[in-house]
Amino acid sequence: MSANIIAAQDRAVGHGRALAFGLASLVRAWLERREHRIAIVKLNALSDRELKDVGLER
Repeated sequence: MSANIIAAQDRAVGHGRALAFGLASLVRAWLERREHRIAIVKLNALSDRELKDVGLER
């Protein structure tokens, strides 16, 4: 019986790690999308001249 409990605990720890990794991946993806949206807003706020100064155009 003790071995079954230990095996169940090991599985639970494994599932917990997988859940934590999945959650971390979701948070990382959300932050990356958020940073991209912020960058796009900042680029849109630049004037045509400012964009041209750095080699970009609308």
